[in-house]
Amino acid sequence: MRKFGLVCCVVFIFGSLAVAQKTEFSGSYAHLTGPVGKDGFDVSAGYLASRHLGLEADVGGYYHSQNGISDNVYTYTGGPKITFGRREVLTPFVHVLFGGAREFSQNYFTVMGGGGVDVGTKKYGLRFKLDAVNFNNDTHARVAAGLVLRR
Repeated sequence: MRKFGLVCCVVFIFGSLAVAQKTEFSGSYAHLTGPVGKDGFDVSAGYLASRHLGLEADVGGYYHSQNGISDNVYTYTGGPKITFGRREVLTPFVHVLFGGAREFSQNYFTVMGGGGVDVGTKKYGLRFKLDAVNFNNDTHARVAAGLVLRR
């Protein structure tokens, strides 16, 4: 129940940020690779300072349980984002995010780099992204797909 409450709070906070001008909000299904793959969610909010440069905050939760043992990973990162113009159909972007990850009650410094593409109109669309996530001296791939709302 705590996880559900945390997810609701994060979605509410990021959703309220999306009301301001030059902001975007994204909610996605995500998969984190590793020795055991984990499925979960990814939400992000961003502020576009100019047409090409902005700041992004990203929170993700990835879950796996086997034989009564839960291996959950939570990431919370932020950093610069570069978009290649707001086109009507395709808007590619890259980002480098820094922050933390939590796994097995341990906190780790995290660096996440990658990018993706938004497909749709200037206000609504589908977001597809691929990131390399480094924490605990290991690099994982994160694949996410979901919806994006821009104002």
